[in-house]
Amino acid sequence: MEDDFVDVLVGQTYYLLGWQNYFFGASCGFLGMPNELFNRTVQLRLSHTFATNPMNFEIAAGAFRPAQRDSVLPDGQGACARRQPLEGITTPGSGGTGALAASIGVSGLVRSLKSTRTHPAGPQIPLIGWALAVDALIPIIRRRTAPIAETR
Repeated sequence: MEDDFVDVLVGQTYYLLGWQNYFFGASCGFLGMPNELFNRTVQLRLSHTFATNPMNFEIAAGAFRPAQRDSVLPDGQGACARRQPLEGITTPGSGGTGALAASIGVSGLVRSLKSTRTHPAGPQIPLIGWALAVDALIPIIRRRTAPIAETR
């Protein structure tokens, strides 16, 4: 649901951590490449894009299905990105080639975990896990703004 003040997304889609799938590398397969941040899960996400000239600034935060089934709290993720008007050709994942704006993104995750000491019947120890990702999309091949003239 999109509004002038806030966009709401409820359902299964990519994580905010790493601004997935905006910063994906090119691949023939759908699944993530080795050492790439990749996950899709159920979530409630709130976001807003501040559109200015010459750049846009986007912020987002959400609650995500926890990694552990018995976790008490959902994962929390937040992100912000700055997008320039300069566009370049890119192929994120196997989704097809297109033009995306030059961007710098920072995102993070906080996760509640439970661990047992040495044996499964022992007491569970609450732990807090976190992650931070910084991504950049720097166009090398710029998108043409005018059609190429035909030569005969």
